[in-house]
Amino acid sequence: MKKLAILLFCIIFYANSIFAVTEYETGLKAYNQGNYAFAKTLFIKALNLNPNDLNSRYMLSQVYIKEKNYNAAKQEYQKIIRLAPNSQAGQYAKKGLQYIDEYYNKPATTKVAPNNTQKNVQTQVKNTNQIKPQAQTKSQVSNLPKSQIQSGFVITPNQANNQISYYYYVPSNLKNSSGYPIIFHLPGLGGDGKGMLYGKNQDFADKNGFAIASITFKFNQEDFNKEQSYQYPNAWSGKAFKDVLAKIKKDGVSFGDVYMVGFSAGGQFASRFAVQNPGFLKGCAILSSGARVIPDKPNNTKFFFAVGENDDQYRRDNQSKFVEGAKNQNINVTGKVYSKLGHATSPEEENDVERFILKTSGKN
Repeated sequence: MKKLAILLFCIIFYANSIFAVTEYETGLKAYNQGNYAFAKTLFIKALNLNPNDLNSRYMLSQVYIKEKNYNAAKQEYQKIIRLAPNSQAGQYAKKGLQYIDEYYNKPATTKVAPNNTQKNVQTQVKNTNQIKPQAQTKSQVSNLPKSQIQSGFVITPNQANNQISYYYYVPSNLKNSSGYPIIFHLPGLGGDGKGMLYGKNQDFADKNGFAIASITFKFNQEDFNKEQSYQYPNAWSGKAFKDVLAKIKKDGVSFGDVYMVGFSAGGQFASRFAVQNPGFLKGCAILSSGARVIPDKPNNTKFFFAVGENDDQYRRDNQSKFVEGAKNQNINVTGKVYSKLGHATSPEEENDVERFILKTSGKN
């Protein structure tokens, strides 16, 4: 009887976990479409089925951020940290608490609050407990004056992304100059571009004389199945990216060389765009991309392609195939696999990306 009871418990727990994942995936889709009230209902349902669902709890915190209910968001972050402090979700929750304290709980005149607190937690539940803690990064140039992040939008023919927002930041000491490089940071699936322009990325821009920018793309599964989603630049998003560059220049941002850093889904876009537009980018850092891209012609762009050794096999294969193909074309490429890292970034990897960009730009 004891074995039977254990078996029944396992069956019920497994069934609830499956239903919770379904609620989460539907909720994530609603969130990406801007239907936050419906997404909130689904994330709560998922948590009722599986209180240990880190992804649903994290996305619920993001709904609370959208609602400006920062105390509720903090409570969800704290629950995540108690459940799994060393997981990827746990690290993002710690950063979320830091952002709320730094940006939202101070007078509005001191800082400009980001739309989203940090990069997205990945949709694959199995990866959330594989990541080592990331060290908190303090600003190394906090004494430099900060400029406000600017924003705009472009129109595309894609229904899910008919109007896409872009954001950019130009350090104060570059305002009256020209020809400075610009780095586009592209987040993973469901990530908000504006959140990429704070913290360490902004400090790097201030210290080294770079403008930084990002785009918020929305994911649509049906488009993805037809290779019409934003991860496929030839469909529409490549032109949208070039339109964003043109609009930023029209705003008076006199940048020169263009760099791109893309994680996961952002890495899919980055790898395809850089290969399809040889030499358009000065440097391209591709992190944990799920796209099978193999360079088949010469390219003046310099590449850095990284992946975690505990990431999914197909991403590790994609990385090795890209590096091999680039070397066969005599393309300047650096490939690196990070020990004990899953589908995430680490401080070591982020530092390597910065060194790659500085070396490529000749600023090191």
